Amino acid sequence: MKQNIIYVGLDVDDTQYHGSALDKNTGEIITFKCRPTLKGLLNQLDRLHGTVNFAPNPSDYRQRKTTPKSG
Repeated sequence: MKQNIIYVGLDVDDTQYHGSALDKNTGEIITFKCRPTLKGLLNQLDRLHGTVNFAPNPSDYRQRKTTPKSG
């Protein structure tokens, strides 16, 4: 399976996250900014995932609520 590797750089501060993504195969650069929260960053990465073709989907890394098994 051929994968398209995207390099993402982040500048993190108290007021905003600024990011850039580089598609090394095409040379395309995509910039984004968002609120300085995990939710804001994951939303931007989800949008980025829809813009370029790479895997895995950032939503896969979101924390899932699970119930502990009793036993």
